Amino acid sequence: MDLDLSKSFKLGDRSLYALSHGCRNLTKLNISGCTSFSDEGLEYLTKFCRKLKILNLCGCVKAATDCALQAIGQNCNMLHSLNLGWCDNVGDLRVTSLAYGCPDLRCLDLCGCVRITDRAMYSLAHSRVKNKASIWQPMMGRYDEEGLRSLNISQYTALTPSAVQHYVTRSPLFTPALEGIPSS
Repeated sequence: MDLDLSKSFKLGDRSLYALSHGCRNLTKLNISGCTSFSDEGLEYLTKFCRKLKILNLCGCVKAATDCALQAIGQNCNMLHSLNLGWCDNVGDLRVTSLAYGCPDLRCLDLCGCVRITDRAMYSLAHSRVKNKASIWQPMMGRYDEEGLRSLNISQYTALTPSAVQHYVTRSPLFTPALEGIPSS
């Protein structure tokens, strides 16, 4: 089941509670631009909608907190795509929980998440390759490769080029969006 509620400005916690109980088979949810619900509502949603594969939270500044991201990492292990663009409450610790809690994650948008530092990049790099660069060789050419295929880290200010390079060398199968990253 797919649901697009983007820019539904009156979408609040009660709406998310209702979705949680009425749409347990939800696989795709776009609530980008919705600013009236809290992280508690989002946490509640993840406890019941565990089949989510695509979740768009772009611009959901109030709800995309570390607590909510921890809940996503714990409850949404089938997640393939997560958009956290312009959610400036997102920090390193919870990106780490996403990296390890969502093994099927292939697309992660962190555009404008300015609190993310090198620590998150190192966590993403190590979680995706299981610390073995050699596992990539037998997978070359396969359609169902492990790890992130797309990582948008544009509009960052705190990332260093060495952290980005570390990720790129450990995850050769993805396509980075590096706009705004300073060169060394």
